[in-house]
Amino acid sequence: MEALSKNLEEWYGASNAALQKIAIDGYYGDFAGSVILDVGNGGLSAEQQLGPGLAGKVARFIGADKSHDMLYRHGGHEKILCDAVEIPLADNSVDYCLLNNVIHHFGFRREDGFGTVASKAIRECLRVARRGLVIVEMTVPGWVQQLERAVVGVTGGMATFVFNAETLRGLLQDSGAVEVKKFRGVRLGELVGNWTPYRGMITVPLKVPAGLIPYTYVFCEVAKGSR
Repeated sequence: MEALSKNLEEWYGASNAALQKIAIDGYYGDFAGSVILDVGNGGLSAEQQLGPGLAGKVARFIGADKSHDMLYRHGGHEKILCDAVEIPLADNSVDYCLLNNVIHHFGFRREDGFGTVASKAIRECLRVARRGLVIVEMTVPGWVQQLERAVVGVTGGMATFVFNAETLRGLLQDSGAVEVKKFRGVRLGELVGNWTPYRGMITVPLKVPAGLIPYTYVFCEVAKGSR
């Protein structure tokens, strides 16, 4: 777990500050006074996820994760050990669900069908959120998604599956949300600098210029609707 935590901090550290600034400036504006459920929390406190200025203004911050080790690796905030497709909270019991780079961790198993688990998790988050979702998620070009699907066709599944931005938008629009708003993509190279050495995969120590890595981070708000 210590090794994984170190890898996570090293891999995400270069881009997290830039991602957080975009999210705080453009997407977390209504979080003050709200109850926030951070899905796929990974043990991060409100200060780490929302920044110290906003963290003290939310009414309540709850971290949810299905991994006990990740959820309890640090942070003394309120926590719920659960799967994103079955959150043990009542309908409309929080104001917002925050999904910060978690959707690709839902994975894809051939037997489940393409996008099925991600769709279930999105719908479950909309069930418990009174106002909707705020999402930050890495995406890849269509050709990379096709390669991933080919791998699933041979191996039967991938524990981590990164969607194309338009595929992600489609999953969100099909979730029953009223509106997918402020859908914006920012390339990794724009976040950290095209020539900044960066690890393309958390399990691969090799670093290459960030501009060569085909990740685009998508930001959006998903308004709550009737389903």
